[in-house]
Amino acid sequence: MPRFEPFAGIRYSADRVTLGDVVAPPYDVIGPDQRAALEARSPHNVVHVDLARDPDDPDPYQPARCLLTEWMAEGVLERDAEPAYYVYRMGWRTAEGEPRQTSGVLGLLALPEGDGSVLPHERTMPKPLGDRLQQLRACRA
Repeated sequence: MPRFEPFAGIRYSADRVTLGDVVAPPYDVIGPDQRAALEARSPHNVVHVDLARDPDDPDPYQPARCLLTEWMAEGVLERDAEPAYYVYRMGWRTAEGEPRQTSGVLGLLALPEGDGSVLPHERTMPKPLGDRLQQLRACRA
């Protein structure tokens, strides 16, 4: 049986940022112009971490790790004191302009070896999946 448990998340400090200035769409839908606009919106916009890349750096994920560490030290990001489940809601418009919305809950999921009871939510390509996994490991997040 899969275990679904709360965890102590890391969130922006409401005292240090305006949430609308620091959120961004998923990294894989952000083009160059939108990236520049998001970066200009706030030095703490999540796009600085999500898309922090230096292709010439032997460790291209180090800038993201450094930013995350810096923001934690400055109090821009804070770890919740108690484990919790996190509810989220995302809204967007279809190509035809129709509003859509999805909601969910975040928690830690532990699966027994070989368990097939939880299905993937999308067809994730190996390259982006590997990239995000390397990003998470580098940031220890």
